[in-house]
Amino acid sequence: MSINLYLIGIGFGDAKHVTEEAAKTIKSCNLILIGKKKEEKSEIADLKKNICKSFIKTNSVKFMEFIIPERQLTNKKYINSVIDWHDDIAKTWVDIINQYTSSTARGNINVGIPIWGDPSLYDSSQRIASRVKNALYHTSIKLIPGLSSIQLLVSAFGIPFNEIGKPVLITTGRLLKERGWPDGTETIYVVLDGECSFTILKDHNIYIWWAAYLGMKEQTLIKGEVSKIGKEIIKTRNTLRSDKGWILDVYKLQRLMRN
Repeated sequence: MSINLYLIGIGFGDAKHVTEEAAKTIKSCNLILIGKKKEEKSEIADLKKNICKSFIKTNSVKFMEFIIPERQLTNKKYINSVIDWHDDIAKTWVDIINQYTSSTARGNINVGIPIWGDPSLYDSSQRIASRVKNALYHTSIKLIPGLSSIQLLVSAFGIPFNEIGKPVLITTGRLLKERGWPDGTETIYVVLDGECSFTILKDHNIYIWWAAYLGMKEQTLIKGEVSKIGKEIIKTRNTLRSDKGWILDVYKLQRLMRN
């Protein structure tokens, strides 16, 4: 028996974000794993499942949900706690796949993991899948690209990804908060920020494009100078998260050129 593990980028909340390759891969799967965080509302897991189901015309695909293990916040260094967390998630995937394969006589099993955005951009599914491959014989891994939150952000606002001939930095809220604005950078994209880390920036010449629930009916867009609308973004984000119980957001920061 061989296992083909597909990490499938599905965009954000809208089946129209799913590429033809991703849709074809979803339809080929025998088993699709849907993870959710402990205490998280089922809506976000249901959204992933419904996007996948919109491309499946038979009842032959089995969906299995699981609770994503929590990262243990101990005295370990951040990177060490993440490594241990990935080990725990991989073990969960292995247990589910073994449970499924023990009840089937198929020679090839296609297992799909739907991933928000693109599985290569600030997502650890590939690192987790590598652990699964080491634990299960005859397992292959393939990444199926998807529309990232950054692509959807610039599209929603109708703005360019970068300034003419200039580089950009893609980073996390944690690193922005720890290191501040890096020298030699004019444009920053920030993902995985649960604390609105742009508030640590003291420069008044910074513009922000902030978006939440990109592609969903709740899509919310706010733009302006951080010094003027930062509090509005924080209030809006807190309200949205309280109402839905979860939030997916991303933002772009740009230094303004003053005359």
